[in-house]
Amino acid sequence: MLWLLFGFMMIMFSLNPANDWGELVAVASFFGVICYLVSLASMFSLVKPQRKALLVINPGAVVTVPWSRIRSIDAQNGLVVQVVGAKEVVCHAFQGSLVGRIFGAASANRAADTIERYRTRSASLEASDEVESRVPWRRHLLWLTSIWSVLAIGVPLGVRLL
Repeated sequence: MLWLLFGFMMIMFSLNPANDWGELVAVASFFGVICYLVSLASMFSLVKPQRKALLVINPGAVVTVPWSRIRSIDAQNGLVVQVVGAKEVVCHAFQGSLVGRIFGAASANRAADTIERYRTRSASLEASDEVESRVPWRRHLLWLTSIWSVLAIGVPLGVRLL
């Protein structure tokens, strides 16, 4: 929805002949940063059980937790992986909320149950014991660049050529 709103606004700015390319690039840069921040908080989160480890992808970091290091998976207020000898890993894909505290967080509970079943059935415990956390800079730069190029170059160019 935000993309459509900002895309429409960029079309309107581009249709005005008084706006030159410098102004369009400045407006698109502002819209691009806003779209990036909103998408960062909402689109980049997931939890994926793999054979050797649990992969938790949060907006700021990708955390790989070996199955042998997982103490428990808590779904009381969002999905939290308790790790032996390390800091707990909060999964942004299943964040807690007031409604979840009152009525129960069904999606977080289902995710925790699914991860526990996977861990007992098919997880490999021979993986390394290191919890790995890294920041996916390339993904963030590509996403920001693509948003900016669509809003700053693609939309104004398309509008002015048509």
